[in-house]
Amino acid sequence: MTKKIVINLTLFVAALLVAPVQAEFHGMSDFDVQYTENTDVSPSQYWLEGFTFIDHNTPLEELVLGVSTGVVNVTGAGDITAIDDFDLNSYAPRNGATPSEIQTRNFGGSLTWQDTNGDGYDFFMFEVGRNDEFAIQAILPGGVFGQKVVVPASKWRPSIAGEADIALTCDSGPNNNQQIGGVAFKVTDLLDEDGNPLTNESVIEGIQYTSPGMDPLCVCAVVGSPSAFNPSSADNATIGDSRPVLTWSAGAGMASQKVYFSDSLADVEGMTDSALVDETAQTLSVVWGGAAHILMVCLPVHITGELRQSRTTRQRSPGRSGALQSCPALPMIRYQLMALYLSVQV
Repeated sequence: MTKKIVINLTLFVAALLVAPVQAEFHGMSDFDVQYTENTDVSPSQYWLEGFTFIDHNTPLEELVLGVSTGVVNVTGAGDITAIDDFDLNSYAPRNGATPSEIQTRNFGGSLTWQDTNGDGYDFFMFEVGRNDEFAIQAILPGGVFGQKVVVPASKWRPSIAGEADIALTCDSGPNNNQQIGGVAFKVTDLLDEDGNPLTNESVIEGIQYTSPGMDPLCVCAVVGSPSAFNPSSADNATIGDSRPVLTWSAGAGMASQKVYFSDSLADVEGMTDSALVDETAQTLSVVWGGAAHILMVCLPVHITGELRQSRTTRQRSPGRSGALQSCPALPMIRYQLMALYLSVQV
């Protein structure tokens, strides 16, 4: 399959205008978490295999890891990257860590993440000991932080009465013999900088969680939309150049890219050969007469296709097919005085 981003450039004359809360996160039970144990090595390895919630399943092939940063202040305990794999016995012990924030970004290797899971759970975190309250924030585009959401320590335990604890106990290091717990949550449980809940269409760069004593292990997410990013010129830019160069960056996992550019929207939407201008580029030189054209960057229409994944540990399926998804970062550009259409197929 292919990914297709349609970017409309239409005739347009533009004027340039210009308290922490407690979350209802889901404490996971042994019913929710699927894993395999390898006790033939020391320490043991508890490999996450996916999730089986009452209303939906999430297999390992639909999960991605991120890149974590933060302080681990327990001597001889390694660093925070211990949580960037699917081993539920690989953890980062902390005790009074300063600063107390941990960030996980680049889920699946992409600079941005957008929901593809509908109303299902999007993010999954585990802790050894199950005894630390933490506050979580969305990292929004541009490095803006959403408001904090407080998650009490009790959320590390199963939320559904009668369901058993995750049947895993740490068997190494300073947290030896401590119970492992986990929480699942949705992007809509997070807040923007004004305290409003995010939506399934929200785009984030990652998550930040704050707790000086939290001992995290695997932090993962469902596969996000492979959003393109970094369009140039920027939103509401005015260009006085009659030969501008439009640029953008493809999202992680893009297998190929084709650029369609034409004065015919039908040719662009139909990806006709006459509108194909390049099969590899991430820039487009536009030439027309005159100057001082107004450039506005908006949302693309849609994206579909095959997302090629990689993992830091345990190689699994080399690829997966994605469903129709929205992609919020490539430009829809509107020019004054003329009608043009651009499509980038990735």
